[in-house]
Amino acid sequence: MLARRLAPSDFGTLSVAFLIARYGGLVGDFGASVRGVRDVAALATPNALRSYQRRRVEVTAAAALIYIGVAVTTSHATVAPLVVTLISRGMNRDWMALGSERGIRAGAPLALQGFLVASVSLVVSSVGTAALALGVAYGASLVVSLVANPMPPSDGHARVPVDGWLLIATLADQITISTDTVLLAALRSTREAGIYAAMYRIPNAWLTLIGLIVIGMVPGTTRQVVRNPLAIRAASMRNLRVGATAALVVLITAPPIVVASGALFGRDYRSGRTALAILLAATAINAVAASLHPIYLALGRDRAQSAIASSAAALNFSANLVLIPAFGMVAAASTTLAAQVLLLLCFGIGVWRASSPAAT
Repeated sequence: MLARRLAPSDFGTLSVAFLIARYGGLVGDFGASVRGVRDVAALATPNALRSYQRRRVEVTAAAALIYIGVAVTTSHATVAPLVVTLISRGMNRDWMALGSERGIRAGAPLALQGFLVASVSLVVSSVGTAALALGVAYGASLVVSLVANPMPPSDGHARVPVDGWLLIATLADQITISTDTVLLAALRSTREAGIYAAMYRIPNAWLTLIGLIVIGMVPGTTRQVVRNPLAIRAASMRNLRVGATAALVVLITAPPIVVASGALFGRDYRSGRTALAILLAATAINAVAASLHPIYLALGRDRAQSAIASSAAALNFSANLVLIPAFGMVAAASTTLAAQVLLLLCFGIGVWRASSPAAT
């Protein structure tokens, strides 16, 4: 809806500003969307959870101040309201509800957020009003999340150290998935970035659904592996079946989605259909690779997961720098596909080794 309300160049400007805010929010989140869920499922102490949330608030506040300062000093004050999206991502407590498998409480803030974004988008007419609409939606989501998930009372123990390995892994995943939009704006044009960002909304919808399914498997996988380390192979096969099913659905629906994308976003966006087809193939690969993430989380191999994700992100970013100036959106989508194949191979080999009789 935003793509149809705004010109491609304006949608590109909004998308880049939103992605930068999202990166800041991911820094503030400090990996809670994955590690926090695992820690709650593994029955971490109240003070461990309080220390984790305190660190998230501190980092989010610093990132928010930096975002506002950069927006104002670079004459982009119209996108300053997007700082609320950064704060919402960094300070929410949805991970607490999800880790204890309270699905409705975990999903209600995001359902409200999506409803408000869709509703307010109907009356958006500029980059500034779009940024304000997103800020209002994310702000409402944050309020609901904080009210629905109070922090547990202190257990009297000392503050618990918090490492950032899964923060690095999460940021690396986002670099692989979304930095190509920013590079398109910098190396080609905001119009091309806008077209690519609009096409990417469809893979992102799939990635969101896949991510929710995968994170939903973390509590059960964690408990299964903690109770019985020999259950790694069974858990891996179960998760892979879920990932393969999701990949098959993405591939079956890809052709009609690509054909319909021009009508969905408008005539100005039709040049992005080839990139969309490649991105949907990458999404199918991602579905299989993502299904193995809960195994790594359950095993506590945060450093290994960070190394794998960072290597893929570095290669993806380097390839984009070389190829985007010449090949534009097709290059951006193709490097994403290559990165997802690399991630699948690395995670597959790692889980296979962990589940071998010698390892268990």
